[in-house]
Amino acid sequence: MHLIPIITAMLVMSACAAKPTTVNKSFVYENFLGEGRPEFRATTQNLELRNSPVSESSISQVAPISDSKALPFDKVVTKTIEAGNIKVSGDVFVKTRSFGEIEKLTAEAYYDESIAWEDRTINADDKPTLLMWLSEGNCLIKIKQTVDEISDCPTESAGLWVLLNQPKTETWIEARINESKGWVKVDGQQVKEVSRNF
Repeated sequence: MHLIPIITAMLVMSACAAKPTTVNKSFVYENFLGEGRPEFRATTQNLELRNSPVSESSISQVAPISDSKALPFDKVVTKTIEAGNIKVSGDVFVKTRSFGEIEKLTAEAYYDESIAWEDRTINADDKPTLLMWLSEGNCLIKIKQTVDEISDCPTESAGLWVLLNQPKTETWIEARINESKGWVKVDGQQVKEVSRNF
């Protein structure tokens, strides 16, 4: 009997049992990123509109595009598909405001002036991850279980704060085309951002 293959298989099975597969939900910010209001245009003559801002959502309508004008839209959502990993090797002093333990940040909550800014120290035990960049150097991060905005988000803070990878995000708009309305991803395949209005 060959013991080595049997022992190896048992170790692999044990490791798989000890580390179950988990699925993390995307973090959602109900707004666009950056400064100014974006302008979008269709890159196809027939726009597939979905019931909700997810790729697996069913197509509710296919709307024909007759011109190259800017697309009217009612809502925007930006989703974090993969957070940026941050290595913290010491105390980093930042100014933050906390939105609590949330999976979705509404535009109303973001602009709520009653959520005060506070001085805070972040260290390795906080396990921060970068959710997305905002505007004017600010960013949204997750500190343990809470979502916070950092003013002047540090990039390389004297080697104490190192961003290991950029976060991956995607943007969806709820477009209005004549009598049709639905969600479409801004990825260049059907819709692209062409400018910003300030």
